[in-house]
Amino acid sequence: SSAASDVYKRQPLFCHIDEEGISVTQGEASSSCKWSDLRKVVYRKNEMYLFTSAIYATIITRNSCEKKFDELVAFVKEKTKK
Repeated sequence: SSAASDVYKRQPLFCHIDEEGISVTQGEASSSCKWSDLRKVVYRKNEMYLFTSAIYATIITRNSCEKKFDELVAFVKEKTKK
């Protein structure tokens, strides 16, 4: 792997979820997606996959949520129900 990608991998990824949608920031890069634009959500026991495109998903793990994972899953389900 290149030195640039190694630096990128070491930067923490911050995920912000609110009434509007989800935004993800890592270093200088950021992206956001409204709930209505989310393509798909896949729920597993310890992860939640938020697909913002056909090939890109933000993965939120139980370990990254400081014991609020179930609460977060319930919030996302409420926001994404059709």
